[in-house]
Amino acid sequence: MVAKVEWVPVENDLGYTGIYDSGSDTVILRLSETNNLSEATTGLMPSMALKFLLNGRKSENILAMHSMKPTDSWNFFENPMSNRVEPFDPKEDFIEF
Repeated sequence: MVAKVEWVPVENDLGYTGIYDSGSDTVILRLSETNNLSEATTGLMPSMALKFLLNGRKSENILAMHSMKPTDSWNFFENPMSNRVEPFDPKEDFIEF
């Protein structure tokens, strides 16, 4: 799902600058399922991305997801999302399709 949204910053002392501090009304939001769904899928692996459209230069982007591993839930919004998740370990986290 894709939608045009507005970034409205809240007052804080985190030191953000630029569009993260001033806000933007030219932002595209994408909500999507990251996993390839099949009969073996046990739950969703949702993600969210924000694309900040800028004049005369490349966009700025933020990606967030709950985990690099599938969940056992079919509720897209059940788990909190972050832009920092535990890394995927191909030796331990092999998923057979």
